[in-house]
Amino acid sequence: MKKHLLLIAIMMVFLAAGCERTIDSENPVRSIPEPAPTPTSIQVLVNEQTITLDWTVSDSSNVLRYRIYVADTLPVNFRLYDSSTISTVTLTNLLINQLYYFRVVSVDRAGLEGVAAAPVSATIGYSSIAISGGAQYTTSRDVIVMVNSSAPASQVILSEDPDFADANFIPWAPERTFTLSPGDGLKIVYGRLVFSDGSVSGELLEDGITLDTRSEIDSVFIRPAATIFAPGQTVTFGLDAGGELFGQASVSFSGVTGLDLYDNGTEGDNIANDGIYYGQWEVPVNSNLFNSVVTGSFTDAAGNPALPAPANELLNTNTVPEAVTLARTVNNLGQAVFTWTRSLEPDFLSYYLYSDPTPSVGLTSQQEAVINDPLVTEWVAPTTTRYYRVFVFDQHGASAGSNVVP
Repeated sequence: MKKHLLLIAIMMVFLAAGCERTIDSENPVRSIPEPAPTPTSIQVLVNEQTITLDWTVSDSSNVLRYRIYVADTLPVNFRLYDSSTISTVTLTNLLINQLYYFRVVSVDRAGLEGVAAAPVSATIGYSSIAISGGAQYTTSRDVIVMVNSSAPASQVILSEDPDFADANFIPWAPERTFTLSPGDGLKIVYGRLVFSDGSVSGELLEDGITLDTRSEIDSVFIRPAATIFAPGQTVTFGLDAGGELFGQASVSFSGVTGLDLYDNGTEGDNIANDGIYYGQWEVPVNSNLFNSVVTGSFTDAAGNPALPAPANELLNTNTVPEAVTLARTVNNLGQAVFTWTRSLEPDFLSYYLYSDPTPSVGLTSQQEAVINDPLVTEWVAPTTTRYYRVFVFDQHGASAGSNVVP
């Protein structure tokens, strides 16, 4: 036993002293490769029916692909759901209102997974914004924007700029006051949500409304123009609202209030929805309008009333005056006294008395008198033998002659 211990000691001394000869190993030790980098800065974008994940890695040179794992309800029991060769992926076929957890893992070129990123969560839901309850028009720049989300939200951002350069996230609320930019016209408001789990709405939320703060009447007109309309004829009225569609237009004149005008291809309107409104009126029997002012009224679709405007010409209708009945008596001086029934013509102008040596008394006969007062219905004739007749004239120049009396 002592001899064996001595031999071992001598050999150890010899090895410690070294040897000039070495033998190379057939399997040299190699360095352990760096693991695939862990994904960081994972952003979750929640769309209406999909979820998009974006992430970054410190160095992608050794990354072959990325694997995405998903778990339901709790961040345990993850299962492989999808993979991607780029640092973004959109996941489909996910259930609405289901809470999901996601893990992203890098896979190196040898097929080995690196350390998984911390789980992130998201719930697919429906999100939307609505201005003034979905109204088409508003007369005020200050509107209420309803912010709807089936998943719990913590913040919202609203702007007319889809890049939100002029806005910041504010605490979420189901309704938010928003001030539209100046100037009438269509306004589009964009929105984005941050959900309670930190995910962000992906697709832009948006809604539009037309800001309309005023209305004007460009012109009111009568067709055919410069016409004295007789009973039974049709008068067409027009109102140009400057292109304002779906408003309410009407005209009023003596005896008629609020005659509706339309922009739908009826009532004399040849082109529907061009902002020019038309209406028609049939002249009734015994209508006598002399230089009647036609006034147009308009309220636009947003509820803005325009200032009333007169038509560019006056309305004239005419029924031929009714003739009076002429009679003759003799006064105590022996003079012939002519009397006639009173004219009830609404647009009465004058009584004209004519005489002629023959019974053919007309407007070309000798004019004896002009009486402008409809209440004066008597005239004393000179002591000559002639035939007489009274004509009633209205303000349009129409006339009717009485019977002939010698």
